[in-house]
Amino acid sequence: MKLIAESGSTKTIWKLKTDDKVETFETIGFNPLFISISEIKEELGKSEIVFYKDKIKEIYFYGASCSSDSRKKVIHDGLSFFFINAEIIYVDHDLNAACIGLFGNQKGIACILGTGSNSCIWDGGKVVENIEALGYILGDEAGGAWFGKKIVSMYLYKRLPAHIAAYVAEHYHSDKNDIYNAVYAQKFPNRYLASYAKILSVFREDAFVQDLLDAGFEEFIQYHILPYASNASYTWGFVGSIAYYFQEELTRACHKHGARNIIIQKSPVDGLFAWHSK
Repeated sequence: MKLIAESGSTKTIWKLKTDDKVETFETIGFNPLFISISEIKEELGKSEIVFYKDKIKEIYFYGASCSSDSRKKVIHDGLSFFFINAEIIYVDHDLNAACIGLFGNQKGIACILGTGSNSCIWDGGKVVENIEALGYILGDEAGGAWFGKKIVSMYLYKRLPAHIAAYVAEHYHSDKNDIYNAVYAQKFPNRYLASYAKILSVFREDAFVQDLLDAGFEEFIQYHILPYASNASYTWGFVGSIAYYFQEELTRACHKHGARNIIIQKSPVDGLFAWHSK
């Protein structure tokens, strides 16, 4: 059996090819910056994948922050301790997953807009140029954590519109000490911040939210697409929940900069699955 995984910081989508069908599973995100080998094994043990663990022979895992050998090793070792009969365990960066899922053998600019954000130029076989992704503290423009950070900071500064501030107070643990603890002392602060991005959907038609979406997408394009000298000649492709659920606003921002060939997917996992099924 062959198992394909595409993981962001918030969730991992797994597709399993058995002899006669394809099954899909979901777990938390396996980001090696925030998860340990033992936690990977524990989370997999709680999922329905456990019923197939001894039969899986090949695993292809693409994940956020899997950009160095040391980080890849965290994921590789976690998977190998769980899937004891796996003969192949391949771990790679989620940016490559975006490229394959969006473009396959074609060229394009691949962008991730999920919990975090990133971009690169794909030549149909490999990444040939990549602007540094700075993570949820310094970067991740237009990712869920970036939007959540804006909402949280404006809430604490008392700069949110009153009706949105009231929603935060009702639906979140919004005491300043609770927020400080979640951001500065607990695990997965990027996931915590990204949880506030749900407010964008609740108040999507609000002028404040539309302005925030416009600002976020504009900042992403300025920092992560326009610096590529040949950007005008490529298709712009986007994957991730933020890109998918706010594709109207994202498309509008892209059109503002002359982009006309735009692809938006919620997840690249189907393209990955097709790629590895060949």
